[in-house]
Amino acid sequence: MDIEELVHLAKKEKACAYYASRKASKEAQLILLPYNSILHLGTRDGIGLRIENSVVILDEAHNIVESISNMYSSSVSLTQLQESLKGLKTYTNRYMTRFNGKNLLKLKQITHILKSFIAFLNDVDVETPGAGRVFYVQEFISVTGVEALDLHSLYKYMIKSKLIFKLKGYLQLEAKQKMLEMELSISKPLPEAAESESTNRKSSAPGQVLLNFFEFLKSITRCSGSGRIIQDGKMLKFLLLNTVDSFSDVVNSARSIILAGGTIKPYEDVEDQLFYGAKDRISHFSCNHVIPDENLICLAVSHGSSSSPFDFTFKNRNSHQLIQELCQAVLNISRVVPGGLVIFLPSYDYESKFYSHLVESGIFTKIELKKKIFREPRESNCEKILTDYTRQIRNNSGGAVLFAVVGGKLSEGINFADDLGRCVIVVGLPYPNIMSMEIKQKIQFITEKFGLEKGKQLLPNSCFKAVNQSIGRAIRHANDYAAIILLDNRYLSSESQTQLPDWIRKKYISCNDFGKCIGTLSKFFSKKLQKSQPQP
Repeated sequence: MDIEELVHLAKKEKACAYYASRKASKEAQLILLPYNSILHLGTRDGIGLRIENSVVILDEAHNIVESISNMYSSSVSLTQLQESLKGLKTYTNRYMTRFNGKNLLKLKQITHILKSFIAFLNDVDVETPGAGRVFYVQEFISVTGVEALDLHSLYKYMIKSKLIFKLKGYLQLEAKQKMLEMELSISKPLPEAAESESTNRKSSAPGQVLLNFFEFLKSITRCSGSGRIIQDGKMLKFLLLNTVDSFSDVVNSARSIILAGGTIKPYEDVEDQLFYGAKDRISHFSCNHVIPDENLICLAVSHGSSSSPFDFTFKNRNSHQLIQELCQAVLNISRVVPGGLVIFLPSYDYESKFYSHLVESGIFTKIELKKKIFREPRESNCEKILTDYTRQIRNNSGGAVLFAVVGGKLSEGINFADDLGRCVIVVGLPYPNIMSMEIKQKIQFITEKFGLEKGKQLLPNSCFKAVNQSIGRAIRHANDYAAIILLDNRYLSSESQTQLPDWIRKKYISCNDFGKCIGTLSKFFSKKLQKSQPQP
């Protein structure tokens, strides 16, 4: 029975599928869970899941380090702190006579923390270049002037008293009452100021901001030695850096842990940041892909049709000549590839720039003579685009082109099987932003804990994990076939080749000129077309 069937049965029997599953899990031999439910200790305890002496299997294992870091990281803005303070004061004043001395003291201490964090952020001049700062947790506690308070005790008090949920419920009720009073008392159109206030109240979630403050406080009390506090403008962020400590309870409790995935390489990051201290217990198993060798080619292309190098480094990728070369390359490839052509670009901004140039140069119109062009939306979900893209390929022999972004919504968890993805192009090497404070802190931490070489390797490893996920969208079953094209002269280096999965590297072909790429691509699809045609 799958989830949908369970929900349908629960509705029919007027029962709760969630609690029925929780109860049944105690007797089950196999339990399927999302990452958070098994990797986050608090969530695991909350649902009563015990993993002692169990075999834990984690699919899509390349995501685990980042997932754990995100689970235990948190952020809170100046506005959210101000709203939290306002809500706490309102709540305290409303029920002042009901609180005993101990509770009042705790509430005053929490109020002091909020005021201290607000004062700290109010002193930040966001106009000053490099206004962002990084602190060790104890340093931040001292700078904000809350070192005299027992933060851990206050955090435990907030849990035991269920303060956040009481506050949230109270503020939501108060907001509803005020809105009702406003609607009953005003029969004429609202003045501009009142209308603005009404809109703000509807758009915000009263009490939700308190959860952000609570999560931030939890982070700095429970993971104080494993992360850093980043002040970024008017925002405070806790960044978990040491994922080993947060994963250690899983390592120590489970009988075995199996990390599964087709694009886990490079392994070093996962081993260092999850199993440091337990590497002697690790064994590797890798096998070939289920497809036959002749169903895949991987072409690394260093130059365009006019012999200009494909150098998509950050300083060079906005070159007009390079973008023109890319547009021409996409046109030529689209004329050879049957079915769907999926193109992954380094960022949404670069996709927008590329698309604009494609239209202005007239190449957009030339491509659409055969293949209709679709684009991954930056804000909305991709369901409609994927539906239209699929329909176009199913109903049009020319196929379609889809522009996507590495690390975006379409680069993971989407199946471009068969004609939906006969060719996948990755443009450039999508390195993380080295100027990001979060990235700088991660590099510094890895360097200090694991050595200089591991620190240097963090950016390439992150880059190729994203690349490998994108190119893995095309081959989805044993009879599938596809071409992978890597457009950047850096893909021809031996270092880049070693970062590719073994099943892709086996079919790797370096193309120093664009003519070789088009010729090899044409032969590959010609053979597939001949093989698919019925024999006389």
